[in-house]
Amino acid sequence: MKKSERLEQAIAAHQAGDLIRAAAAYRQLLAEDPDDTEALNAQGILHLQGGRLPDALACFERAAELAPTVAKYQNNIGNAQMALQAADAAVAHFFRAAELDPANADFRANLGTARMSSGDATGAEDDFAQALSLDADNYQAQQNLGGLLSKRNRLADALPHLQRAVQHPECQIESVLNLTSTYERLNRLDDASEAIRQAGETPHPLAQILRARLLRRRGDGAGALALLRREGAPDRDLWGDEIVGDWHHELALCADLVGGSVQVFEHCLTAKAHWRRADGDRAGTDYFAHVQRIARRASEAASAPAVGDAGDDPPPVVFFVGFPRSGTTLLEMMLDAHPDVITTAEADLLSPLLDVDGRPRGADCQGRYLDAVGQLVGAVSPGTTIVDKLPLNLVYCRAIERIFPGGRLLVALRDPRDVVLSCLMQRFRRNDAMRNFDTLEQALALYEAVMGLWLAARPLLAMPWLEYRYEDLVAERDVTVDRILDFAGIDRHPAMDDYRQKAAAREVITPSYRGVTEPIYNRAVGRWRAYENDLRPALDRLAPFVEAFGYEA
Repeated sequence: MKKSERLEQAIAAHQAGDLIRAAAAYRQLLAEDPDDTEALNAQGILHLQGGRLPDALACFERAAELAPTVAKYQNNIGNAQMALQAADAAVAHFFRAAELDPANADFRANLGTARMSSGDATGAEDDFAQALSLDADNYQAQQNLGGLLSKRNRLADALPHLQRAVQHPECQIESVLNLTSTYERLNRLDDASEAIRQAGETPHPLAQILRARLLRRRGDGAGALALLRREGAPDRDLWGDEIVGDWHHELALCADLVGGSVQVFEHCLTAKAHWRRADGDRAGTDYFAHVQRIARRASEAASAPAVGDAGDDPPPVVFFVGFPRSGTTLLEMMLDAHPDVITTAEADLLSPLLDVDGRPRGADCQGRYLDAVGQLVGAVSPGTTIVDKLPLNLVYCRAIERIFPGGRLLVALRDPRDVVLSCLMQRFRRNDAMRNFDTLEQALALYEAVMGLWLAARPLLAMPWLEYRYEDLVAERDVTVDRILDFAGIDRHPAMDDYRQKAAAREVITPSYRGVTEPIYNRAVGRWRAYENDLRPALDRLAPFVEAFGYEA
C-alpha cells in the first residue's frame, strides 16, 4: 500500500475516534520517513487534542521548517501556542498563515482571536472584519467580533454579529450569553429574556448570573437571590476570576435590593478582588500619583498664561465634572435631549492635550480640542452648546480655565458617604482611574485627593463654575435643572421632559445604564446609612467634605 494511502487511512481512523490506531500509524509513517510533513502535521493535531502541547508544537514547527510556505502548518503552530497561552507568539504564525493563504477566512479569524488575547483590540477587530468579508458565515469571526465590540461598549455594532452567531449551526453557549448580556445592557429586557432561553439547562454560571440579573432588574430581588444561592459560587479554578467576581457582585446587588445589607459590602469587595486578579493585579497607583502631581503643581497652573485660541466665535463649552457616582449620567441624559446641546458621552477629549502633570501641552489646545469634538460628533452647528461630560476631568479644572477662557465648569456633588459607597458597589471599566475603587481605603484616598483638589481650586478660579447636588436634582428636578440651564446659557426645551425616551435608544456605557431610563427615584439618597458600620473607618475622613458641601453630619 502506498504511503499516501496509509496516511489517509490513519487520518480516517483519527477522525472516527480510533486514536490508538491513528497514533500507531503516524509513528510508523514517521519512523519510515521522519520528514513526512503531512504525517508530522497529523501527529501534531493528535498531540494537541490529547493535551500534549509541547509535543504538538514540536511536530508543527518541524513540518513548517521543512515546508515553510504551507499555510496550515503556520496556522497549527499558532493553535499550539494559543493552547500554551502564548498569544503574542501565536500572532506571528497566524499572520504568516493568512499571508500565505489570504483567501482562508479561518486563518484570518484565528489571527483576530490571537490579537484579541494579546490585547490588540483594534487589530483584532480589523482581522474579524476581513474574515467576514471572505466568509460572511464564519462563526468564529461573528462570535468574537460581537464579543469584542460588546466589551468595548459598542453595543449596537456588536448586536448584529451576535444575532447571527446564535443562529449558526455551530453556535456555542458563549454566543447566547454574549447576546443576552448585550440586550440587557441596551435595556432590552424582553429580548434578553428570550435570548437566555436558548441557553437551556447549561451549567455555565454566567447563565445563572444573567437570569438573576434579569429577575433583579424586573424587581424580583428575592427570586434572583434565591437562584444565585441555589447554584452557589462558581469554582474559580474551573471558571476563572472574572465570572466568580460577576457572581459575587450580582449577589451583592440582589441583597441590596431586598435590604440584606449585611452581605452586600463583603460580596462587593470580594467581587473587586476577583476582578483585580483577572486584570493581572494591576492597581490604580499611577492615576493616584497623577492626581497628587496635579495638586502639587496647582499654584503653577494658576499663574500660567491662557493657551486657548480657537479663532472667532468658538462654540460654548460646558465641562461637566464631579467624582464618579455623583449622578452625572442622569443630568447628561436630560441635557442630551435638548436639540441645541451635544454631549460627549465620556469620550476622553481633554487629557490628550495635557502633559503628565495635567498642564496644557503645545499651542492651540482649544482648536485641537474642537477638532476632536468634530471627529466625534460631526460638525457643530451655530448656537449649539458642547457639554463635555467626563467626571474626573474635575482634576484638570485649572488646565480647563487656561484652555477655555470662555468655558464654564459644572460640578456635580453628592453626599460623600453615598459616593464612596456607590463606587465600591459598582463595576467600572478597569482603567487606571477606576482601579482605585477596589477597596474602601483606595476609594477614600482618591476621593480625598480629587475633591481636596477641587476645594483648593474653587476659590481661585476665574472661569464661571457652578455646583449642584444630586439630591436636589432628585427632590426638585425642575428648579435644579433651570438653575443649571441658566448658568450654562441654555434655554429650556420641552424635549428635555422626554429625556428617558431618547436615553432608551442611546448606548449608555457607564454603570448608570440601568437607571437613566427609569423615573427619577430617591432610594439612592442616604443609602450609606444602611452601611454605616461598613463605612465607619471612612466617616471621620469624609466629615470635612460632608461639611464643605453642605450635607448633614
